[in-house]
Amino acid sequence: MKSAKQILDSEKVPSKGRRGLVLKASHSLLDFCLQTTGATAKRCARTRTWLFPIEVINQWLKLVGRTLIADHQHALHGQLTLDLVPMLNAKRDQAN
Repeated sequence: MKSAKQILDSEKVPSKGRRGLVLKASHSLLDFCLQTTGATAKRCARTRTWLFPIEVINQWLKLVGRTLIADHQHALHGQLTLDLVPMLNAKRDQAN
């Protein structure tokens, strides 16, 4: 049994800016447990974090998790596309 934070640690996700990803991963894993596998997640009595079975984690990583992690890392590091608009000749002449 592992928590979402432990899963992200094992996937080498940097700790900076990871809180939102931990919450998304935890909720996604809970939904995945209920909808696809029927396995039960358990709450840690001391920390109240959700703990997930290893088999469910491996399936989740293959189907959903790695994409979720990659999307988060791209957004965090600014791997977004810019739509550049060409300047018109009149505007270019006025700028000079």
